[in-house]
Amino acid sequence: MAVSLLIFRHAYTSGFNKLMDIDSDTFKCSLHTSTFTPSQDANDFQNDLANELAATGNYATGGATISPGVVSTVTTKQYNVDFSDAVWANLTMSSAARYGVGYDSTPGTAATNPLLFYVDFGADQTVSGATFTIQWAAPLPGGVASFSVT
Repeated sequence: MAVSLLIFRHAYTSGFNKLMDIDSDTFKCSLHTSTFTPSQDANDFQNDLANELAATGNYATGGATISPGVVSTVTTKQYNVDFSDAVWANLTMSSAARYGVGYDSTPGTAATNPLLFYVDFGADQTVSGATFTIQWAAPLPGGVASFSVT
């Protein structure tokens, strides 16, 4: 099962237009079923998300907080962005999760909360009464994203 993390194209626009601040805003990760079809090119705000897991069994609508965002310098031309892992303790899923979606919740509404990335688990995942964790890659370069300036 190949797990992949992909950045939404509009995340760059949101950052350049000061719609999100990696260092100080609150970010969340929500879980979605396989009937949601993420689009790196079209999805830009939380209101584009569909088929989130129901709020039950220790899952709250909107997902888990993944903060703070940390930007670190690897070399003079390489930067990494990382967050705390997304963790749901004693989780019983209402249905299988296929995707985790990271977004900035600071603006406050689904129409203004910018999307940052999504994780495709490669297959449906289910948990009943156990901890479910999305752990970002380590060691460096790792985390959610690594950027190089050329």
